[in-house]
Amino acid sequence: MNLMNLLLVFFGGALGSVARYSLTCFSITRWPQMIFPVGTFAVNLIGSFLIGLFSVYFVQRWPHVAQTLRLFFMVGILGGFTTFSSLSLETVSLLYEGEGGTAFIYILASVAIGLLAAWLGIMLGKFFYA
Repeated sequence: MNLMNLLLVFFGGALGSVARYSLTCFSITRWPQMIFPVGTFAVNLIGSFLIGLFSVYFVQRWPHVAQTLRLFFMVGILGGFTTFSSLSLETVSLLYEGEGGTAFIYILASVAIGLLAAWLGIMLGKFFYA
């Protein structure tokens, strides 16, 4: 880990976070009565698509700068935009490697334990701050 890599992730993450916030605000004003959070849904779909595209494009198109681009775009921008994109890419990679069982366990555990962790955080917050 060096300073340049940290700065690439830092600035990319800032851009991704602002993009996520902007898209979410836009979706709330545009579609306020949706039955689920359309902004988050859109962010997750866009992020998942882009991380898949970038994972191939950077390595094949610009292999000599792939690490720098990966850090800025995939870890930084898309990491700030959505961590769901990383989960999606890792799951697809496991499937591509023939690890279907591991991919299933990974996605199921990530979603189920993530929901449980969010619920526990809410309960703990209510206990201390209610």
